Amino acid sequence: MRRTGFSPPPQYEEDAMNKKKRDTLYSVWTIMILFSVLLVLFALLFSSFTKDYSGKTSKTAAAASAAPATATDAGVKALKTAALLTETADAGDDYINRMTFLSDATTLGLKTNGLLKDRTETTKVLSTADGELSLAGINTAVVAYGGESVPVADAVKTAAPDILVVTLGENGAAFMGQDYFVSEYTALLKSLKTAAPNAVIICNSILPVSKAYAANNSMNADTIRQANNWIQQAASDNGCKYADSFTALCGDDGYLMANYDSGDGLKPNSNGLNAMLSYLRTHAAQ
Repeated sequence: MRRTGFSPPPQYEEDAMNKKKRDTLYSVWTIMILFSVLLVLFALLFSSFTKDYSGKTSKTAAAASAAPATATDAGVKALKTAALLTETADAGDDYINRMTFLSDATTLGLKTNGLLKDRTETTKVLSTADGELSLAGINTAVVAYGGESVPVADAVKTAAPDILVVTLGENGAAFMGQDYFVSEYTALLKSLKTAAPNAVIICNSILPVSKAYAANNSMNADTIRQANNWIQQAASDNGCKYADSFTALCGDDGYLMANYDSGDGLKPNSNGLNAMLSYLRTHAAQ
């Protein structure tokens, strides 16, 4: 007998239906997996944005809390700790005569220009003959005193100053980095306090330099401002005073004023150093 049509066996129909169900289920699973992946990617993206902005806000708030500051015309803000000497009545020359200066090249002119009581014969300026006294390695450095070269702490102990004004760090500000700079400065202060326990120690700010000097020595006004913040904090942490003489010699741009420049862009001339002494007299340690 000739067949006129073909009907698949029941088992074939059942297999086809099962396959269709499986294909449908796989499609649903695929869609769900893709949706889950998209959710995860969105969550990660949202989290990264949140972390970025909230982290910066948190750090800024913490920094402001840890170090109160006043704004300047530049990016670096000046600290204002309890060590900072504020304006006082002019304490006069008698106050300056009580001072001994531990100096680098920037204030060596106090002696070479004869600006103190005993002029060029003064023993109140402790430094090397050329003023090349670097903060880096300061605790093994020697200075000229009594016709000999002696360690800094020994010279200070012998000098027995009433007020010791420390001006160091200009030639380390651009290359030492904060940790190294603060470590050397703090160790110096501790050794000075041991050598002269009765002295008032004034950490004098690094003085401004000219734009040309700064450009040739990989620094700018903010480099010195930042280092002065480190000095002020070290003074505060170690029971010393801080004099912001930088502000007495710089212009609005943060660089040494031309009428205070000795000609090399680094060392103030007599006018500049006298301006510094005037600042110290009118910001006296009480």
